[in-house]
Amino acid sequence: MPTAPKTRRAALRRPARRAPSPAPARPRAAVDPSALNGKQRRALRALGHHLKPVVQVGHEDLTAGVVAAIDAQLLAHELIKIKIGEGAQTPRGELAQALAERTHSGLVQVLGRTVLLYRPHPDKPKLEV
Repeated sequence: MPTAPKTRRAALRRPARRAPSPAPARPRAAVDPSALNGKQRRALRALGHHLKPVVQVGHEDLTAGVVAAIDAQLLAHELIKIKIGEGAQTPRGELAQALAERTHSGLVQVLGRTVLLYRPHPDKPKLEV
């Protein structure tokens, strides 16, 4: 009689799991940086926490040179931190919005005098949001 339970147990046992097949590669959809949701912003804030500011905005606010520098840095890094100097004449919130609009990027965070901007690379995005 001891063989019957072993046979029944073997019959009821689940088959061994196979490794999942890899998902087919899907082309990445272009992310509209101005339409980031809360989870995406949170993930980008976490990634941007350790970054050092790469561009500083001074007392002349937004000049063509500052916008060109920010544009070049966004193309190189996708996620950048910008420091707004104390001498800036425009309030920092308005300045951050203007920066995002003029560089066609998404405003991730304004914390004190620091602004975090995100714009995915047009050809080879590094960050997956």
